[in-house]
Amino acid sequence: MLRAMRAYYQFSTLGVVFANERLTAEGFALPPTLSDYLAACLSAPANLSIVDQFADDLGMFDEAPAVQEDSVRTNPVAA
Repeated sequence: MLRAMRAYYQFSTLGVVFANERLTAEGFALPPTLSDYLAACLSAPANLSIVDQFADDLGMFDEAPAVQEDSVRTNPVAA
């Protein structure tokens, strides 16, 4: 976790600013504001450690779509 925090710190010092103009121009919805999801953040159990929270958040990435080898061979666009 320390390695990830160092990488994040290095990234945060770059002064990069993100803008949503291109995404919204293509029809994507704006991301929620902090006030929209702050209640969900604060509702986490007090006894849940930061490591437990990271593990819980990683769970949403477990269901990545599997790529079938046959479809990659027969459909070059899918590759």
